[in-house]
Amino acid sequence: ALQNKSMIGVNTSADATNRLSVKSEAVLFSHDGADVRVKVNKNVATDTAGFLFQSGWSGRAEIGLCGDDDFAFKVSADGSAWKTALTLDAASGLPKLPGFDKNDLPANASFGCVALAWNTSDGTVLVYHDGSDWRKSTDGQVV
Repeated sequence: ALQNKSMIGVNTSADATNRLSVKSEAVLFSHDGADVRVKVNKNVATDTAGFLFQSGWSGRAEIGLCGDDDFAFKVSADGSAWKTALTLDAASGLPKLPGFDKNDLPANASFGCVALAWNTSDGTVLVYHDGSDWRKSTDGQVV
């Protein structure tokens, strides 16, 4: 009876955008004898296939293929300005950290020890926060 329906709402109403809508404290997908996979497929590389986490219907975090084929972890404090926290390169599998200009490194008060960022003002230099200052990983000097 539920085959080829244009919309399904479980404990809520579906709409043209959210054609499958579920209002529940939990959703379970279980195996049927072996593996279980949730597949999120996008049309072209520039589209997005991801999981969006919201608070009050406003986006706060997203993971997935966001506008390209690299796997990204993005966050937003207000639901409109997004920052990429980490990217995993599709071609190499290597992680990419966001780049900061020396003058744009986050304020000291916003971090504890061992926060990492890329400093691009003096070339590409990995920097770390020691609890008081940003320091270059190459020589420990304050940035």
